[in-house]
Amino acid sequence: MRLCIRKANMKKKNNTVQKNKSKSHPTASRRKSAITTHFKKEEKYRTVLENIEDSYYEIDLAGNFKFFNSALCRLSGCSEEELMGMNYRQYTDKKNSKILFKIFTGVYKTAKPFQEAQWQVIRKDGAKRYLEGSASLIKDSSGRPVGFRGIVHDITGRKSAEKLLRQREAQYRFLADHMKDQIWLMDFNFKLFYVSPSVEKLWGYTLEELNTIAWDNALLPETLEKVMVLVAQVTPVTMDSPDKLLDRSVEIEIRCKDGRRVWEEIRCSFIRDESGKAVSILGVGRDVTERKQMEISLKKSEERYRSVFENSGLPMMIMEDSLLVFMVNDRFVEMSGYGKKEIEDRMKFTDFITSGDLNELMQCFSRRKGDQPVEYECRIAHRNGNKFDVLTRIGRIPEAGQFIASFTDITARKQVELALLENQEHLQKENIRLRSSIRERYRFCDIIGKSGVMQDVYEFILQAAATQANVIIYGESGTGKELVAKAIHETGDRSKKNFVTVHCGAIPETLMESEFFGYKKGSFTGANMDRTGYLDEADGGTLFLDEVGEIGLNMQVKLLRAIAGDGYTPVGGNIVKHADIRIIAATNRNLRDLVKQGVMREDFFYRIHILPTYLPPLRDRKDDLPLLIDHFLDLYDRNHPPLPGHIAEALLNYDWPGNIRELQNVLHRYLTLNRLDFAGAPQAKPDPAEKITRNNKKPFMTGFPSDKIHFVPEQSLEDHGNMLLEDKLNALERDHILTILAENNWHRARTASALGINRKTLFVKMQKFGLTKT
Repeated sequence: MRLCIRKANMKKKNNTVQKNKSKSHPTASRRKSAITTHFKKEEKYRTVLENIEDSYYEIDLAGNFKFFNSALCRLSGCSEEELMGMNYRQYTDKKNSKILFKIFTGVYKTAKPFQEAQWQVIRKDGAKRYLEGSASLIKDSSGRPVGFRGIVHDITGRKSAEKLLRQREAQYRFLADHMKDQIWLMDFNFKLFYVSPSVEKLWGYTLEELNTIAWDNALLPETLEKVMVLVAQVTPVTMDSPDKLLDRSVEIEIRCKDGRRVWEEIRCSFIRDESGKAVSILGVGRDVTERKQMEISLKKSEERYRSVFENSGLPMMIMEDSLLVFMVNDRFVEMSGYGKKEIEDRMKFTDFITSGDLNELMQCFSRRKGDQPVEYECRIAHRNGNKFDVLTRIGRIPEAGQFIASFTDITARKQVELALLENQEHLQKENIRLRSSIRERYRFCDIIGKSGVMQDVYEFILQAAATQANVIIYGESGTGKELVAKAIHETGDRSKKNFVTVHCGAIPETLMESEFFGYKKGSFTGANMDRTGYLDEADGGTLFLDEVGEIGLNMQVKLLRAIAGDGYTPVGGNIVKHADIRIIAATNRNLRDLVKQGVMREDFFYRIHILPTYLPPLRDRKDDLPLLIDHFLDLYDRNHPPLPGHIAEALLNYDWPGNIRELQNVLHRYLTLNRLDFAGAPQAKPDPAEKITRNNKKPFMTGFPSDKIHFVPEQSLEDHGNMLLEDKLNALERDHILTILAENNWHRARTASALGINRKTLFVKMQKFGLTKT
C-alpha cells in the first residue's frame, strides 16, 4: 500500500528539476542533491513504516487522520481512502473517545509524549479491539503545534488472556475459600502469605497470628518432628526437579488456639514458575480427627473382641469370603484335633464339614439375607475320624469381608430328637404348616397391610384355612378379595391342589353350564373335542367364584346340586361326575338383598354363606398406604427415586374411592408421566347407604344373621394377645377345636367332619393340645 503522500507530487517536483537542468549553477546543484537525498531518506522511512507490525498514525489538532501506514488500515478494517480524513472519534465509542481526548489534551498542554495509553476501538466490521500506544506533539517549522503522531499495537489477545487469568484466579480463590480442606501458601522461609478460611475456622488462628506464633506452639513435639523429617528428606530431591512430585502425606496433631487437639492429614507440593523452578509451597490439609478417633476405638474394640473370641466357651472360627480360615480359638482346636498353624490360612471351613451335610449347608449359607446370621445343624469330622453333631451359627463381620462361625455340640440333643421324630413326624408336618403363613409383620402371603383391620383379616384367614367350610368374602371393588381367597387356599390342606378362579360376571348365561361342568365332543356346534369344566379343574382344590351374585337362578340350582354332593353331568354327557371342591365366593353386593329380590336362591345363599368376612376399603386402612405405595413403586421401577414430600402427602390424603386398583394406576401414571394425576380415577364417593359395614369386629354384612357365623371368643383373643405368633396360632387352634368338640358333645367323627379334617388328624391334635373329655 502506498502512503498518503501522492506520487504525483513527487513526479511534479522531478519535472521541475529537469526543466531547470539546463539553467543549473553550483547552488542549484547542491539544492538538487539535497532534495534527492531527502527523498531517498523519506522513501527509506516509508519502507520501514510499511513493514512494521505496529500501526503508525498522524492526525491534525481536530483529530483527523493525515498520515498512516498500511498496518492501521488492517487494524481498522478501512481502506486508505476511507481512513484518510476520518476523525478518530469515528473509530471508537463515546467512552474511549473521552480517553483519547484526555490523552491528546494532556500532550498538547505539556508538549510531553504520552506513553503506553490503552483504549478500545471499533473496526469497520463492528469488532472491538484493545490497543496500547503512544502520542506526541507535531510542530511546524515555527514551533507551532499542528497535530499528533504515535504508534499503536493490538493487545486484544493479551487483554483476553488477562481477563481469563483473572477469572481463573477468582475461581481458584473461590474454590480455596470454600473448600472444607485447609489450604495454605508459604515461601521457603515458611512464612505464610495465604490461608483459606477453613484454616482459621478449624485452628482458630488468623494469617497474622500464624506468622507470629512459634510453630512449636501449634504443633506437638512429635508432630513437629514428623514435619521436619518430611521437609529434610523430600524437599531437596523434588524442589529443583519439575518431573518429580512431592507426593507424600503425613498425619500430624495440631494444638488449636482454644486448646482443642485435631488431627490433620497434610500433603505438600510446589508452585513453579514458567521455567519449572519452585517458587512457593502449597499445603493441603484434611481434618481426620473423627477417623483417628474411630481408629483408636476400633483398635480397642478389636482387642476387646479378640479377648472374647479367645476366651469364649464355644469353638469359634473367623473365615474369609473364600471360606479360607483366618483364625480359630483354642476350643475349636480341641474340637477339630488340628493345631492352629495347620488350620489358619491353610484349611477351609468346608474341610471340617462331612460330605453329606456340605451341599445343604452351603445352600443355607447362600440364602442368607444381608448380614443376618444363619444357623444350620451339621456334622463335624474330627481329625481321628469321629463325627459329632453341632449347631453352626454363621454371621457376617460388617466391613471386614469376613464371617464368624460358632459351633455348639448338640450330639446328645440330636439323639433325643431322632427318637421323638419317629413318633411325631405327622405332628411336625402340621406344626410347620401352621407356622408357615406370616413371614413378615406387614405381609400375609401376597396381602400387604399392618393396620388393625388387616390383622383381623389375617386372623380370619388362619381360622378359615383350618377348616373345609365354604367362605364368602364381601368387599368393594379393588379391595383384594381374590388375594384373600388365595391366602386361605395356600395356607389350608388343599394348597397342593388347584386354585381355580371363575369371573362369574364375564360368562354369558348360555355358556355358564358348559364352562362349569365341561362338555362332550359334538354336544353343540363348535364342540370339536371334549373339554373339562371348572369343577373338574378344581377337584381336590378350591373354586373361587368372583362376583357370585352374577350367577343366574337356573345355574344356581345345578351348581347347588354339585356342591351338595349330588354330582353333575357335562353338557352332552350321560355320566354323573363328582368333584371334591371347596367354594370361596366373593361379591361387592349385599347377597341378603339379592335373596329378598328373588335374584338368588335362599338355599344357594346358605350353602356358600358359611364363613363370611368383610374386606375394608382403602380409605378405612390408611395406615397401610405407605406399604402399598412402596410395593407398587418397586413393582414398576425398582430404581425409582424417593417420593417428594408433597406427592406422598397428596397420596395419603386422597379418599381413594377406587381402592387399591386406583392407587396402583395412579402410581403407574406417576412413574410414567412424572406427575401425580388423579384424573383417571372416579371422584364420586360411594353412597353411604350401600356401603358394606362391620360391627364389633365381626365379619358379616349389615342385615346378615350373626347366629350363622362362628367366631373365636373375644376373651380368647385378648388372652393370647401378647404371645409369640407360633404360640398364638396354637392357642387359637386349641380353642377352636375345643369349641367344636363341645358343640358336638365330644363326638369325634362329627367334630372331624365339622372341622373338615379326618379323625386321625383330629386325634393327633387332641393329643398335642391335651384335650380330653372331663
